[in-house]
Amino acid sequence: MKKHLSTFFSYTFFAAVFLCLCLSFSMKANAEDSAIEKAKLSTEGVVIDGVRYYLDTDYGTAEATIETTITPESSDGSDISEVTVHNQITYDGKTYTVRNFDISHDVNSEVEGMIIREPSTLWYHQKYLKRLTIESGIFTLNIGFSNYMSLEEVIFEDPKDMERCGLYFYNCPNLKDIYIPTDIDVLPCLRKCPNTTVTFAPDHPKYQVINGDTYSKNGEILYDVSNGSKDYKVKKTVKRIGLYAFYGNDNIKKIKLPSSVKKVEQYAFGDMKKLKSIKLSKNMKTAKPYLFRRSKKLKTLTFPKNIRKISAYYGGNSLSGLKKIYIKTSKLKKIDLTGIPSKCTVYVKNNTVRNQVKNSGYKGKIVVQQK
Repeated sequence: MKKHLSTFFSYTFFAAVFLCLCLSFSMKANAEDSAIEKAKLSTEGVVIDGVRYYLDTDYGTAEATIETTITPESSDGSDISEVTVHNQITYDGKTYTVRNFDISHDVNSEVEGMIIREPSTLWYHQKYLKRLTIESGIFTLNIGFSNYMSLEEVIFEDPKDMERCGLYFYNCPNLKDIYIPTDIDVLPCLRKCPNTTVTFAPDHPKYQVINGDTYSKNGEILYDVSNGSKDYKVKKTVKRIGLYAFYGNDNIKKIKLPSSVKKVEQYAFGDMKKLKSIKLSKNMKTAKPYLFRRSKKLKTLTFPKNIRKISAYYGGNSLSGLKKIYIKTSKLKKIDLTGIPSKCTVYVKNNTVRNQVKNSGYKGKIVVQQK
């Protein structure tokens, strides 16, 4: 009897151990499967109504994007010509709060990043997306539309969201007119959108549009020139040229600033594909960094006699076409010609400025012209 009991307990013990091992392996496998699924949701995301959401299962949050990988055969079979970015989604029985929305990983909302003149390819959403609606309550919005050939409108459920993300459009030929209400503080930036007109409410406290260009309400600040004539003359009422005001403009070849202009902000004349010459204001005292960045056809620059500071990198490494710089002042407070090609010749008024240019580290030719 004892022998039978001993055998019974032995079998029972080994069965229990075997069962525990099976459960352990099963739990481990389930944990591994869960981790794989979790990683997949985080890195590959899920497509809902034409928008891809990356899910954080730990915190119940999601990041949204219109990925370049979305094709007509999207995993949910939806039509992505008209899509809505939701502030909350449900997947596999769990609700996620959408915290961020990036239009795409390869498009930056800043003016520099959105100008892509020769894209390697146009993805499906760039070809066919017509209408995008963004629900309110999404914490971070990083959106810029570059080469959206069918895009007609972007609808913000909460118009105040326009202030947080800005309105940046490059080469969107079908974009409809944009209207900015009185209580919205945003400056749309459009390049190569020939059928789009920007209008501010008549009683808007800060901005107005004159002949397609955006000015301050009193006309003293020129904020944005989206098109403009080939030979562009800034109005005599203007005292300041805003950040990125002409950046990426491919229409203008010549610019003339009146003596009323005293300040020009960074990047104002950058990446202008056709710009060949510019006459700066005689009352301009500072040339700020990156002022002419990437404007490769610019051959000559003349700084007026009142100039006192020419800041670092005002040209940038890509200002390769520059041949001559004229500095008319008799003395500078600061100069740094970093990034200006050494093949460029700098003409100065006296030996004082010559020494200042040389001591700044400039390696090119410096010529004193006393006339």
